[in-house]
Amino acid sequence: MKALFKLTLIISTCLIFANMTHYSWADVAPGDMITKENYEKIKGMVPDAILKWIKKGDIVLNIGKLTYNPAEYFSSETLESFKSNKGKYALDDKDGIIDGKTGKLPDFIIGIPFPDLDPKDPKFTQKLAYNGEYIANIHGHMLFRGPIEFIGRSGYEKEIITDFRRFTLDGYSGARELPNPNDAEFYEIVVVREPYDMAGIATLSHRFRESAKMDFIYNYLPQIRRTRRASPANRSENFASTDFAIDDLGVFNGKISNFEWKFVEEKEVLVPFLREKPGMVKKIKGDWETTGEFGHIILGFHEKGLKGASWAMTNIIWVKQKVYVSELKSKDPAYNYGIQQMWSDASTFLPVYKIIHDRDNNHWKTEIAVLVGLDSSTGEKRFMWYAAFLMVDERLEHASFVEAVSDQNKFVWPEKLNMSDFSLGGFAKFCK
Repeated sequence: MKALFKLTLIISTCLIFANMTHYSWADVAPGDMITKENYEKIKGMVPDAILKWIKKGDIVLNIGKLTYNPAEYFSSETLESFKSNKGKYALDDKDGIIDGKTGKLPDFIIGIPFPDLDPKDPKFTQKLAYNGEYIANIHGHMLFRGPIEFIGRSGYEKEIITDFRRFTLDGYSGARELPNPNDAEFYEIVVVREPYDMAGIATLSHRFRESAKMDFIYNYLPQIRRTRRASPANRSENFASTDFAIDDLGVFNGKISNFEWKFVEEKEVLVPFLREKPGMVKKIKGDWETTGEFGHIILGFHEKGLKGASWAMTNIIWVKQKVYVSELKSKDPAYNYGIQQMWSDASTFLPVYKIIHDRDNNHWKTEIAVLVGLDSSTGEKRFMWYAAFLMVDERLEHASFVEAVSDQNKFVWPEKLNMSDFSLGGFAKFCK
């Protein structure tokens, strides 16, 4: 009897110790620093590529805590859509959004189309992706001009200055009265402004609301002085020699109905944020824009003598957040990427990580998006946005980095844009 008691005590002690050990691995707290000495502590809480970088000493994670709740950072119009859009929309057999009652394309969508997400829903991942897409739409038109930095293993190489502009036709009330005969969701232009030998490289995209209608894409190459129609598969090709493709904008910028989707899991992970507190936006002549009080992200090559990767973001924080993990694969056999895995923040729907494989299912690239809350002094404008994007090509040991908001770059949500700029004729004036 005593022997049985001792055996039971030993087994119980081992189980308790095992549970404590497992808990300690995921028990990170604000102020912790994750290095190659204790990287196992966050196993499963970041993509495997990031864990590998930490193990090699390429990056260090500073664990932080937010002074605000991202789940509360939505406009009043968006918050209203969490109620009014419950059960209002569905997806057709091609994964396009339809009216839940009529089965037809909705006349117009305001806010988040699928506020009542359920991981048990067979189309959960597609609906999650649409919510992430409409997070961009609900703010209206967009303008951004800033550098994309090229970073090699040995450090900074060069940069190109790009212009990005989006004309939004669905998702917010201001677009309801805009002419939209082709049922477009948005138009986009990305153009290189500098350096001189690359200036004029440009892409024009039209995204349509109908699931069966493919994107309208034109590319301009100054070397041949021609504008050419492109296949949707071209959206997976590197843009202007960077490590980003057009479909990598905002982590995922592809047409949702062009992909096969699979839900993987829901879990608590570490998500990168710019800082503990939100940043400020201000209204100038009807346009909302970020202010210069953000500072900027310090990369490894900025710090003399720093041991680690030259592209490591050294002054951001990593915060515990729940995410949904999805897998997606293009239906187009010409698409450059194979299986992609996307981690989306559950409270904001914004994708924060993308792990990209080639068509032979070998790991190729890792994209990281840094989040930031934005607020106005009056509380009139409040939302979550992206502070920066980092894409690392694992094969080439090369990275591209773009900082969307900083003391040097400004993101603008203009009240008005000229729609004719997004026609073929208007596009020509952006080309060199």
